[in-house]
Amino acid sequence: MSVVAAHVATGDEAAAAVDDIIRTKAWPAFLAGTKGFGTQRNGWSVAFGAGRFGNDVLARDIVDYGGLWANTVEEAIYFVGQLGNDGELLDGSKTYEIRFAPGEPDAQVQAFWSLTVYSVPDYRVVPNPISRYDINSEASLAPNDDGTTSIWLAPQRPADTAESNWLPTPANQGFSLNLRLYVAHEPALRGEWFPPEIVPTTTS
Repeated sequence: MSVVAAHVATGDEAAAAVDDIIRTKAWPAFLAGTKGFGTQRNGWSVAFGAGRFGNDVLARDIVDYGGLWANTVEEAIYFVGQLGNDGELLDGSKTYEIRFAPGEPDAQVQAFWSLTVYSVPDYRVVPNPISRYDINSEASLAPNDDGTTSIWLAPQRPADTAESNWLPTPANQGFSLNLRLYVAHEPALRGEWFPPEIVPTTTS
């Protein structure tokens, strides 16, 4: 039996070369993939194969980066929001509205739901003065006059909006949303239901 020894570069120069590849090629390619993985609609992406990734390496990597693992869709569906309806990446300095139809998103779950803001690219919850990191089905959200419910995303609470409906965002930094539906109903499981558009507004 013959053994072929492979030469592996070591030392500071080799480490710097690897670091350069990660920063200039691997990391940008990964972030580009997070902008449009799985099924996409209304600025949201969802991987219906979550928990059963097979050979979808990118989806597996995205989940590993943001949460280490994922339930199967029968247990929980994860909608990742990164684009406003203007086609631009979400900007924590802007104000956005997500307006849910009457009864939603509660009507789409048998258990509960939550909407969380994460900073980009480090994917951490966002420190804020009211220590609010998500809005969920336990919140007492104020409905609009027409029965819809708006969730406001902004670095400061928009004027004339209920504080209960405000989820703080990181000023001068990009952010990402994760809407989790636990034990979702069939329309969400079949991809017939998606979260509403994330709409930039002039409200301040």
